[in-house]
Amino acid sequence: MPRAHYTTPMYLFRTLLTGCILTAALASCESEPLPSADPSTTLIDNVTVIDGSGSPRNKGSVRILAGEIIAVGDLEKLPGEVVIDGGGQVLAPGFIDTHSHADEELFDRPGALAAVSQGITTVVIGQDGQSPFPLLDFRFRLLDNPVAVNIAAFSGHNTIRQHVMRDDYQRHASAPETRVMAQFLREDMQAGALGLSTGLEYDPGIYSSFDELAALATIAAEQGGRYISHLRSEDHRLEEAIEEIIEIGRQVDIPVQISHFKLAMMPLWGRAAEIIQTLNEARSEGVEISADICPDRYWQSNMQEEDIKALMNWPHSNICSDGSLNDMHPRGAGAFPRVLGRYVREMELMSLEDAVHKMTGLAAQHMGFKKRGVIRPGAVADLVLFDPETIIDNATPQEPARLSTGISKVWVNGWLVFDEGSETGLRPGRFIGRPPD
Repeated sequence: MPRAHYTTPMYLFRTLLTGCILTAALASCESEPLPSADPSTTLIDNVTVIDGSGSPRNKGSVRILAGEIIAVGDLEKLPGEVVIDGGGQVLAPGFIDTHSHADEELFDRPGALAAVSQGITTVVIGQDGQSPFPLLDFRFRLLDNPVAVNIAAFSGHNTIRQHVMRDDYQRHASAPETRVMAQFLREDMQAGALGLSTGLEYDPGIYSSFDELAALATIAAEQGGRYISHLRSEDHRLEEAIEEIIEIGRQVDIPVQISHFKLAMMPLWGRAAEIIQTLNEARSEGVEISADICPDRYWQSNMQEEDIKALMNWPHSNICSDGSLNDMHPRGAGAFPRVLGRYVREMELMSLEDAVHKMTGLAAQHMGFKKRGVIRPGAVADLVLFDPETIIDNATPQEPARLSTGISKVWVNGWLVFDEGSETGLRPGRFIGRPPD
């Protein structure tokens, strides 16, 4: 029998890191420093407000104070108020990237230029089963190294499985090993993870059983978390992989999300409607299944444009980048403007309001965020100002870091982090723990 890896002193120490010790540690993380608050209000005037709900646009103004939206509508300037003229452009909630790999270079690029330049104010990391481990350590590191964007995180199944099974991973986990994985996941959940992420096409997750996944998803569900998955197959066995995630949602009673939704094989091309019907049937049974989608045909698999359009138009799919801050693929610097410029303005695939909803309010709903992704009094002042007539992605496979056009200003927690083509140097990003705001 292979040697167990879960009786190490480090494991015993982490198992004891509960109760008062963990509570105190988390309390210190919740008080992450922001720039000192300016007591005056800021009025973003002369804008077309698209509030993230999918409702029609309205002309007006938005007033913010101490990182919060306090008024929306036809507002008059207050004495001593800072006024920003939006020039008639669209003011929307900051875009939420529900599948991001920004953590790979976040501390080397704290301004997160590739993200904020395309209107992203919140990145959700810990994707494809890979996450910072332990999550609590990552949160402590953020305290000393503030960044420009908000960060939320899933706990990665592959990361935890590798830690427990080490090199002996090409098999199903034993019951004791699964219990140890569950303990590590529970600690990450207590540290604020949104839930469990899996990357089932990759080592070591590819060797996991359904029972292992269901047991871990149950831990996430018990603490109000969610399940997000790079499916076990995106090509030859796509139907089986979709049935697996549906069954996890059904058995565990947990919200489930398909990562970077795609039909990545020629025999699957043209079958988007059939796949969507399967998902809709699951939803009609009560399975809360959703998806995110990256608006690009090419990476390691040749996808069909018509399928992308159909998957993107599904009412339960939101937009993501699947990109990093220094990506070899142009999606890392251009995914969100690509949707607004090419799929909305040029192809007229959906209305601007619907596209913004998929980047904001719907994305927030899929991640469980309560006060982000919308423009309304009481919501967090994560905002993006852009010109719908000029917004477009400029990144190419040859020049993947080229910034997009049309994003004018970006605010994170009420602080301006991107202004007319440049990052401002402010680092007001927060870790969005669970239960998220």
